[in-house]
Amino acid sequence: GYECFQICIELPIENVRPVRGFFARPKGAKAGSCPAIISLKAAGVSGSWCHASACQAIQLSKQYGAMVLDINAHGIPDDMPKAYYEQLEKGELLNYPALGKNNRDSFYFVGMYQRLIRSLDFLCSQKECDGKHVVCFGESQGGGQALATAGLDNRVTAVSAIVPALCDMAGVLAKRSSGWPNPLGGLTETQDLKAVAAAVSYCDNVYLASRSKAETQILVGLIDPVCPPSSIFAAYNNLLGEKQITVYPHKSHNGLPREDSWIGDIYALQQTFIKQHIGIPVVRQ
Repeated sequence: GYECFQICIELPIENVRPVRGFFARPKGAKAGSCPAIISLKAAGVSGSWCHASACQAIQLSKQYGAMVLDINAHGIPDDMPKAYYEQLEKGELLNYPALGKNNRDSFYFVGMYQRLIRSLDFLCSQKECDGKHVVCFGESQGGGQALATAGLDNRVTAVSAIVPALCDMAGVLAKRSSGWPNPLGGLTETQDLKAVAAAVSYCDNVYLASRSKAETQILVGLIDPVCPPSSIFAAYNNLLGEKQITVYPHKSHNGLPREDSWIGDIYALQQTFIKQHIGIPVVRQ
C-alpha cells in the first residue's frame, strides 16, 4: 500500500549539492489528502545514522499516513560502499562544520539550508500534499536543521527537535556555552572571533527562531556538553509560535538515563507530538 522512490533534486545554485534521499507515500492517495514530513539527520558522514534509507521513509509514511522525504544532510548518494563515505570524511568533508565559517555566504550550513528549502519545494508541489501539515523533525544536527527550516520558510507548520544543534553558536562571546558546532572554539584573536561570529550567526537558530511560525516541540538534556541547554533555551525563548520544551535533568547528548525515564521516552513524546499535529488520535497509556 506504499511506494518509495530514490530521489535526486538538483538546485539551481552553483556549487550546492542536490537533495538526495528517499521519498515515500501512500499508494493511490487522493489529491490534498496527505501531511508532508521531512526527516533530517544527525551530524557525521560515514555513520549509518546520517544516511537516508528507503526503510525509514516507508516506515514513517506508514506510521503517519504521510508523504515523507528522508534525506541526508550533505546531498551525497546513500547507496555507495562504506569506503566512499570514509574517503569523504577524510577528504572533502573533513571537519565540514568549520568550512567557510569566515564568510556568511560560504559557511557550510548555507548549502545545507538551501537543500532544506528545495526539499520543501518538492514536497509541497506534490498533488497529494494537503498544504496544512508540513512537519520537520530530527535530532542534534537534524534538530537544528528542522528549526532552521521553519525559520526560513513559513510553509513548515510543525517542528520536533531533539537536543538541537546550530543554536547560539557565538554564545561564548556572551560568556555562555556555544552550541554545536562551536565554530568560535579555538579562536583567540578578538578580530577573528567577531568576524566568525558575524558569519555563522547568519545560520544560527537563535535568530532564525524569531521568524518561525511553526508549532514547536524541543527536548533538551541539562548535562549535554555537545548542544548545551543554554544554547537551546536561547533559541527556544525567541520562538514566537506555540511551543513546548521537555527538560531531562540527567540526559547528556545521547540516550536516555534511567533517572529520567519517568518523564517519558523521547521518541514516544516526539511521535505523539507529530500525531497530534497532523490529527491522528493518540491512545493514552
